[in-house]
Amino acid sequence: MKSKKAVSAVVATVLIILITVAAVSIIWIAVVPMVRDRLNTQSTCFDAVSDLSLVTNKGFTCVESNGNVSVHVARGAKDFNLSDLQFFISKKGDGTSVMITEVGDYDSDSLPKANEAKVFIIGKDFDNYDEIQVAPVVKFGDIEELCDKSATAALKACI
Repeated sequence: MKSKKAVSAVVATVLIILITVAAVSIIWIAVVPMVRDRLNTQSTCFDAVSDLSLVTNKGFTCVESNGNVSVHVARGAKDFNLSDLQFFISKKGDGTSVMITEVGDYDSDSLPKANEAKVFIIGKDFDNYDEIQVAPVVKFGDIEELCDKSATAALKACI
């Protein structure tokens, strides 16, 4: 009788170990790709945020006399898939956000490529607005991610 109890205890221990290994394997297969994709997206956002800037010293980031906002966006050399730009235009903290691909004739081909700068005209009534911020929208695989705001500039009247 003693030998049967010892065998069943060994079998139970082996089964518990196999169930634990199977559970860890299933979790590993499901969680690791999700975490890896999220980390890659965050890394891409970090590159995009650190690489975009608003150019203010050339006189193109300003409010035109008709209320349109002209904004000069420069991009550095980092490699990421920029799919859109979101501008937040504010007046004393209150404002509105504008996606550049929803404005006028702009599309994703209009966005600055690596080591390039472009001027965008946002045609709305933005008289008396005093600040503009830009946030990149990056594409990683099938996922589009709106990143944090990367640059802020004061808006003044165009000369």
